[in-house]
Amino acid sequence: MNIATVVRVGMRMRHWSALKLANEAGVTDQSIYNVLDGRTPNINTLAGIARAFDMETSELISIAEEAASQAA
Repeated sequence: MNIATVVRVGMRMRHWSALKLANEAGVTDQSIYNVLDGRTPNINTLAGIARAFDMETSELISIAEEAASQAA
């Protein structure tokens, strides 16, 4: 599991579209689609996504890393 998977799960839990997440995160919808397509997000995009999900950037990264290690 990577950040894209964490984002997808978060979007489903909140019933958000990529555009809604982009608006909540203060980033462009293209930035969200880039993440969902597996491109590595920059720190500003990560920070925005984390804020939208009410968490710290480091927490978002930790969740993705932990899930990736469990999937391996």
